Amino acid sequence: MCIRDRFYAFRLFSVLFFPPSCGSWPKFEKAIWKISKYHKGSVHHTRDSSVVVVVVVITIAIMSLSIAARKRLRDSRRTGSLALSNAELSCLPAAVCNPRDHLEQDERLYECIDLIKLDVNYNDIQELPEEIGELAGSLVVLQAAHNPLRRLPSAIASFSGLKMLNLSNCQFSEFPVVVCALTSLVELRLDHNAITALPADGIGDLVELQVCLLYTSPSPRDRG
Repeated sequence: MCIRDRFYAFRLFSVLFFPPSCGSWPKFEKAIWKISKYHKGSVHHTRDSSVVVVVVVITIAIMSLSIAARKRLRDSRRTGSLALSNAELSCLPAAVCNPRDHLEQDERLYECIDLIKLDVNYNDIQELPEEIGELAGSLVVLQAAHNPLRRLPSAIASFSGLKMLNLSNCQFSEFPVVVCALTSLVELRLDHNAITALPADGIGDLVELQVCLLYTSPSPRDRG
């Protein structure tokens, strides 16, 4: 493998093992397209380029996932509903919390509507950012089940219009007290966590609550 190929292979391996932050995907995609385009045209000129080919294929697969997620984000600005379940997210993309700051060139601000439903089930999100409070004026449904969440940001308390909150199969060991501020909540799912008690104060403020799941039996996934 020539020195130039080794250099590009190193760059590709770098972004695979040290991926960019959730808000930096557009720049990452642009860089990878340039690198992969070069290798598509040059790989047959090298004697030993199998490593480069493998890395390019893996990187393009990762990039395709990102492109699919960006399409969902774009669609959500028209529909008010965003489904990012099973998207292999480790954090909540900045474009979710501040969608109007991430419009594409052909989008118009007056055509966008506020986010009403957000589904990030089945990901690897360890915490929700405080910036999620930017959605407080519109969000009605928040689904974040099957994530390694242990706590909620204080900004959740500002979601006065939230009616459904799904945090089942996470890693809560205590009832998230901030939930008690969600006085419009109709359905709360906290099952399959390690919660053993309710807070002494505040739970009575959930006067609209009709469904509340808190049981802690093992999930089918945990039973293997």
